[in-house]
Amino acid sequence: MDLVNLVTRFQVSCPDGYAIIEHLSNEQIPKAKSALDAAMLQAGLEWDESFN
Repeated sequence: MDLVNLVTRFQVSCPDGYAIIEHLSNEQIPKAKSALDAAMLQAGLEWDESFN
């Protein structure tokens, strides 16, 4: 899956949307989050940390 394209298109189409990592074991979640973080970095995007 092209995560860079996914996060870029998601930002354009739904800039106030949420990203949810689900249907993974607890052990798999950090790897999935790291992959999303890397895609965001490559796309020149940043997480909105105001929701934490």
